[in-house]
Amino acid sequence: MIIAPSFCYEEFEHAYYVDNKRIPSITQLLDMGGLVNGAAYFTEESRRRGTEVHQLCADWDMGALDPLTVTSNRRPYLMAYVAACEALKPTWDAIEEADVHPRYGFAGRTDRVGFVLNRQTVTEIKSAAKAKHHTIQTALQSVLASVRWPLPAEHWQRLVLYVKPSGKFSVERHED
Repeated sequence: MIIAPSFCYEEFEHAYYVDNKRIPSITQLLDMGGLVNGAAYFTEESRRRGTEVHQLCADWDMGALDPLTVTSNRRPYLMAYVAACEALKPTWDAIEEADVHPRYGFAGRTDRVGFVLNRQTVTEIKSAAKAKHHTIQTALQSVLASVRWPLPAEHWQRLVLYVKPSGKFSVERHED
């Protein structure tokens, strides 16, 4: 009998485990590659903002939130996300689901996986400024998504959706 390895995501630690052995996340790979210094780059405020914005967007995607009732100071970010979804008309297959790559031994939680403009897409939502490492992040997310969905990593559309405190958004497509 073959026993499949167990995969676990620990949200409090933001850590991934296979058979109780911690494996690197996409963020840790970016850090190990010298593309970002996580300790210096991710402030407590940016973590808090990102967590709150992602939760609002996920709640809206799942129909659990009416944006008009939101009183949080993060509401403009949510409204930017809503406007982006109205423009792009995505259909999501996965929202912030943890995945592991069995061959390459890393894990991550892609913000959104689904179809955008009729193409299978990984989408990263950012409430901060553009950064060079985002293109590598979405490339790793497409490698991760290719395990669960039968499309080679190089064929995935890779988007970053920048939501702003002004309520505006911008979209960047990564093709390299």
